[in-house]
Amino acid sequence: MMVQEAIDTRNRFNVVLSAILIWAVLLSVRLFYFSVIDREDSFSQMATESLEKGKIRAMRGRILSADGDVLAFSRRKTALHIKVDIGGSQLNNLVAILEKEMKLGRRQILMKLANSTRTDSVVIADNLSPKQIERFSRYFTRNSSVFLKMSFERIYNTKSKKVGRTLVDDGQLRGISGFEEKYNEQLQGQDLIYEAMVDRQNRVIEKTYREISKMIPGRDIHLTEEEWR
Repeated sequence: MMVQEAIDTRNRFNVVLSAILIWAVLLSVRLFYFSVIDREDSFSQMATESLEKGKIRAMRGRILSADGDVLAFSRRKTALHIKVDIGGSQLNNLVAILEKEMKLGRRQILMKLANSTRTDSVVIADNLSPKQIERFSRYFTRNSSVFLKMSFERIYNTKSKKVGRTLVDDGQLRGISGFEEKYNEQLQGQDLIYEAMVDRQNRVIEKTYREISKMIPGRDIHLTEEEWR
């Protein structure tokens, strides 16, 4: 009887020991996966994705006379760019779609690419209409070889030098003389700053967009009678 109990005890011990060994092996495999295989996958993912920080420029405010006449205002322009390093077969397909959907001439696009010098991209259409921008968003947002760039131009309704002038500084209009310079900080506003993950095709990965600072449009400046006299 005692011998049988000893055998049963040893058998139970062997079963428990076997279970512990199996659990230890599974744990080791799991740890190996996370420390080696999963680590390599993470590095591989990091190599194909990157964090992009960008900004969307705020609209510069207007300058108005004491009587309420608009003396200076900004207009946003949108240009369509194409990268100059695009491959031959891809270029032919893309040009065909641009010709059909954006009504751009094949010869015009190819000539601009042929005449490009030391630039990453060339403008193939300027001052796009809202309809053209909408069509671009519908057909081309997943193709990183073509993209839109927005810029501003300053329009003046007066020849008075007192209003001043601006120049483009790092993509933003900056006052360099007259009231444009005097009230530059108020007119300029605050750009929208964002960050998002992008893949190798420079496409934003869904749900990774994060707004860092909100856009605040530039203020309108109403000159006093003394200023505009």
